[in-house]
Amino acid sequence: MVATRLNSIQIMRGIAALIVVSFHIRYNLSVYEQKNLGDLMFSNGEVGVYLFFVISGFIISLSTRRKESPLEFSIKRLFRIYPPYIFSFAMLLFLLNENYRLMDVVKSLILIPLNSHAAGPYYGYSILLVAWTLSYELFFYFCFLVSMSLSQKYRAVICSLILSSLIIFGNYYLFGSIGVNPHTIAFDGGGIFASIIFITNPIIINFILGMLAEFIYSNTKTNNKLLNKAIKMLAPIVAVISVWGMLSPSMWMGEMQWAIPCFGLVTSLSLLEKSGVSFEFPNLVKVGAISFSIYLIHPIIIELLSQKYFVVFWQNGFTKFSVIILITVFAARIMYETIEIPSQKLARKIISKIR
Repeated sequence: MVATRLNSIQIMRGIAALIVVSFHIRYNLSVYEQKNLGDLMFSNGEVGVYLFFVISGFIISLSTRRKESPLEFSIKRLFRIYPPYIFSFAMLLFLLNENYRLMDVVKSLILIPLNSHAAGPYYGYSILLVAWTLSYELFFYFCFLVSMSLSQKYRAVICSLILSSLIIFGNYYLFGSIGVNPHTIAFDGGGIFASIIFITNPIIINFILGMLAEFIYSNTKTNNKLLNKAIKMLAPIVAVISVWGMLSPSMWMGEMQWAIPCFGLVTSLSLLEKSGVSFEFPNLVKVGAISFSIYLIHPIIIELLSQKYFVVFWQNGFTKFSVIILITVFAARIMYETIEIPSQKLARKIISKIR
């Protein structure tokens, strides 16, 4: 039986969330003699998003090895994403108190980027800034759902073919060339892909790599003593090289950026855990469990603490940087207990009634 809950994966999710938060508050470290200290330490913070996508491909592929219907899959995923997102989105609208265009609110609610004519992979972001990534996440779930409906056994293969085809034919149709750089130029045309151009962005390669990592994990027989020893010897080396690649993306095929090292890290650490290496770090596992709430709520915490009645309490520096992270984790824990867990329980209850 293949384990569907891995501490190594949870820990990576938690670290990815904290990397993204650190990237967004790095400007707080600009007060020191080294004025670009925040950029030096966290300018590669976008790697957290790439790691999230690879992990998502891994988890979805792994969790569906236990046969479930497309309807059950849909309920689980929608209740996983939408209740925390809607809560966070409503909080942000209340705090900002700005008059947004109705169309922008609608697009944000259904998780479509605001401006298809802006540069990728963000395409105008979303009102809740980080929600641009959820557009890709939700689209990946849709493609996986279609793939499951066609074949449970070959779901990951079919999904990979769908995503690859969109990248190849979509980019050729829109730009007249095929590339792997997610940071595409602004699109000034129209046509059938104009409003959903994000589904052709090469950043979705990360989901494919996540599914590939899961295939390697699930089909590696660690009961072979020689293979088990080889994994314990080689996987740490791959993990170290992968982390180095995350810190120095220029060493990895340029345009591919962090996709390859993220794939290497997820594959190597999951195999290490499968081979018997312990990842018993309870606090880090707990951070991983609340990583989605951390990801959603940190822009709200940043916005709240930037209000004038909070600014007077502390100046920029490591203290403020640390306090923002601690408050974010605390708020995310509350959100996880009050929104995420009840939503997941409700999903399971609905599924139990329709079986």
